Amino acid sequence: MPKTPQVPYEVKEVVHYPVEKEIKVPVKVPVHVIKPYPVEKIVKVPHKVYVDRPVPVKVDKPYPVKVEKEVKVPVVVEKPYPVKVYVDKPVPYKVEKEVKVPYEVKVPQPYPVYKEVKVPVYKEVPYEVKVPYDRPVPYEVIKHVPYYVEKKVPVLVKEEKKEKKIEIKCEDKKEEGGQRKFGLGLVDWGTWEKW
Repeated sequence: MPKTPQVPYEVKEVVHYPVEKEIKVPVKVPVHVIKPYPVEKIVKVPHKVYVDRPVPVKVDKPYPVKVEKEVKVPVVVEKPYPVKVYVDKPVPYKVEKEVKVPYEVKVPQPYPVYKEVKVPVYKEVPYEVKVPYDRPVPYEVIKHVPYYVEKKVPVLVKEEKKEKKIEIKCEDKKEEGGQRKFGLGLVDWGTWEKW
């Protein structure tokens, strides 16, 4: 903010008063205007003037008189001179002419030709045929006979409270050919594995 200067004395306020001013105002003033006046002008006016006209007078004409006079007659000599004669000019026109032009001829290449061929259809007809075959030779069949297994059954004893384990005795001897021998007969190795 600008600081206001401090003045040691009192400043009086300016008082506006009315001022007289000259203003131009339009006023009607009488002016002398020059009026038009008559002017004399020379104008050409047509008027009739008398002129002497010529009067026709008859004049005698002289008659014609024959007068003989030598006149040189020119001798006509024929001299050749160029004369322009109109001749019909030939108009150019198109003439069609057969011209032999060399061109490459393509030799047709052999191509496969498809032809419909009737193929015989074979039908399977059953008919009797004698086929020799080997008859099975009877062989001995070893039947598995059920056998008894001795089991040890536990017996209740008052003094001994321990349970006895069941033991099964069986012969397990593997033979050649993938078979094991159990008791009375032979058992196949594959079937035994499934059991």
